[in-house]
Amino acid sequence: ERARDLAGTIAARALAAQPHDLAGYVERLAKALDALPEAERAALLEGDTLRLTTPVLPPEAERDSLIAPLARFGIAPVWAEDATLIAGLDLTSSSGAVRNSLAHDLDLIARALGHERN
Repeated sequence: ERARDLAGTIAARALAAQPHDLAGYVERLAKALDALPEAERAALLEGDTLRLTTPVLPPEAERDSLIAPLARFGIAPVWAEDATLIAGLDLTSSSGAVRNSLAHDLDLIARALGHERN
């Protein structure tokens, strides 16, 4: 029963931290990119195969307007789909990644709990 309660608490925390829609994840991604050191951001954005990954691809007609908050970075990423993200938007290239998904947040919480137990 304790494990079930803990799992519920973890899920509630992770869900509470999530934006309500894909546009919210785009805003969160833009803030994460702003927070990166210049050299790290440049390496990521200039890396090969710059990719935005979502659990479900948005309609093609909406993609440009959806990522408008990322325009200041001068990027033209390829869109990809990965249902294992659950919710969110990851940005990856050959030289790095900004993880911005529910799956990633759940993984961080699980790792922190595992570390606390050791």
